[in-house]
Amino acid sequence: MDQATHVLKIPGTPVEQRRAQLRSLAEQHLDFPVMARSALGTHWQDLSDSQRRDYVQLFTAFIEDAYLNRIQGYLDLKFTFVGQTLNGTNHARVDTYVVETNGETTRLNFELELKGEDWRIYDVEINGVSMIGNYRIQFERVINDHGFDALISQLGLKQKELANLLGHPTESKQ
Repeated sequence: MDQATHVLKIPGTPVEQRRAQLRSLAEQHLDFPVMARSALGTHWQDLSDSQRRDYVQLFTAFIEDAYLNRIQGYLDLKFTFVGQTLNGTNHARVDTYVVETNGETTRLNFELELKGEDWRIYDVEINGVSMIGNYRIQFERVINDHGFDALISQLGLKQKELANLLGHPTESKQ
């Protein structure tokens, strides 16, 4: 988060350059394929390789745009490191909290996995609620009620909305 807030605070940086830097940080630190697979839960095993590739690409674009949309408002927030816990040799949890300008605090915890030499985030908890767990519940409901194609359609629409909001509709993946 320190790197992201640093990018946000560099004066005079054009918006598109700032977003490109933030997108690069997200790609370095977030394990999008693991997040995408986990968000689908048991439905992952029902997909063909082609469906998996398309879904991971769309999920990644959606999460990147959602992340970019949210983080732009974090300029004046203060992030405080609380602690870290190692779970075995390749899993860790980093606990932080965010203090907003009005003094309100939010718990922000990161679940990480060691991949080679790098720690990659595979889930984020906000006030104890797992981001991936939350998506899993939503995706499960859509898939069970309307099928996987409906999930792809809905996720594609949400990603397009975010892309338009961020001013890059031609980059929309769906």
